[in-house]
Amino acid sequence: MYPMLHDAVTLRHFASVGRLDILQNCHSQYDAPLWTSGVRQEIVAASSHDPNCNTILAQQWLGQPIRPDQIEEKEIYRLQVGLRPGQTGIREHRGEAECIYFAEQLGGGFATDDAAAYDFALRYSNMPGKVVDTIDILREAVAHNAISDIEADFVAQQMEGAGRIFRKTHRGGRGPSYFR
Repeated sequence: MYPMLHDAVTLRHFASVGRLDILQNCHSQYDAPLWTSGVRQEIVAASSHDPNCNTILAQQWLGQPIRPDQIEEKEIYRLQVGLRPGQTGIREHRGEAECIYFAEQLGGGFATDDAAAYDFALRYSNMPGKVVDTIDILREAVAHNAISDIEADFVAQQMEGAGRIFRKTHRGGRGPSYFR
């Protein structure tokens, strides 16, 4: 199965409610890699103020993060600039750019709840149907009978209660049927 690269935002959504098991159940059978060195660095940086990040760092199923070589660095930088045109301080978008780059190169998918990165990946890449967010992952878990639609709705509500933000298309008006 193709690799599914996870962005820090999505990993943090599931960690915020202690449900990384859902990601593991849905994606541990995917080929490695499951995250990049840039995403890992974002998680490490956030761990000073978010203890849930330490839980992410302890996940063995994520495996070793993929690390770009010098040639790949140039293309990743171009993607960083493309993610936030006209803005400075693009270092913070390193994880998303690496995920998009490697997902494209490896014929894989990209899991992100960063709206700009999600939209950019759909436009930039050749990943139709392979760009997913937390709601898509919860729907996948329901479809595979890993959790019920009621549980998926409850998990999403917990995430929002923990201050996590979904892409605009998934805010409000949900219920268990939203996950079927």
